[in-house]
Amino acid sequence: MKKLIPSLVLSVLCALCLCVSNQAIAESRFDQMITPVSNPSTFEDPRPQSEVRALFMWHEIGDGFFTAGGDTQVYGVQLRLALNERLTFVVNRASLYDYNPNLFSRSGSGLSDLEFGVKYTFHMNEQAGTAAAWGLGWQIPSGNGEVFQGRGDGFLHPYVSGAIALDDYNVMGSTGFRVPFGNSDSTFWDANLHVDTPMGDLYPLMELNLIQVVDDGNRIAIHGEGADLISFGASDARGETLLTSTIGARYRLAPGMDFGLGYQVPLTTGEGSDFMKYRITTDISFTLPSY
Repeated sequence: MKKLIPSLVLSVLCALCLCVSNQAIAESRFDQMITPVSNPSTFEDPRPQSEVRALFMWHEIGDGFFTAGGDTQVYGVQLRLALNERLTFVVNRASLYDYNPNLFSRSGSGLSDLEFGVKYTFHMNEQAGTAAAWGLGWQIPSGNGEVFQGRGDGFLHPYVSGAIALDDYNVMGSTGFRVPFGNSDSTFWDANLHVDTPMGDLYPLMELNLIQVVDDGNRIAIHGEGADLISFGASDARGETLLTSTIGARYRLAPGMDFGLGYQVPLTTGEGSDFMKYRITTDISFTLPSY
């Protein structure tokens, strides 16, 4: 019996170590994932997490757009609060715009429309590194007219997003619609794809983003829309598509603190793509303890 006790103790210790090891593995796959960089108001991470994200964009407008070029700077913040292991409250659009067109409209600065909503992660396997969520956002016309905000009756923004770990790569995707409550704004379809590979604390990434005008508005008689930043309500934009590519990286400055940088260019040309010549997005995010 005395010889049996050390064996039992050793067995229990081994079992505990195995459980801790399995738990660490289960947690590590999500810990090795990062949030996408591009199109932050429409590309939602499916994982439930509490997060504060500060971002800056330099958006260069193409010369073929009705403004004959120009630029827009975006100073934004996003908030996410995981209410439990499935449900997250999201504020994904709260920004200050500095809008500087070359022609046909005046420069101005002002607040963007505000969008908030909920995200429900209906599938989550931390050990396998898979997650899937649906979300619903409400964009209210609370911004300033000088930067083409605060117009119309707002948008409803339903979407789904998913993530999967594939060997040394992390893949995320999302798709959704921005549906106006009135007839003056355009209806948009968004689709996004993200791939990264962890290299220590560095995460090189590549992303694709598609925005298509499903139905045009009736506010302004122009071709082309404002992508994920502005709804001009263009009356001649139905069917126009903007496909962009982003290359960049995230760097894990500390546990729960990531810095991101992305350079985005259009892959399509023509009237539907003229709003973007290029875009630089940078952000810093802080993931907080939750539930």
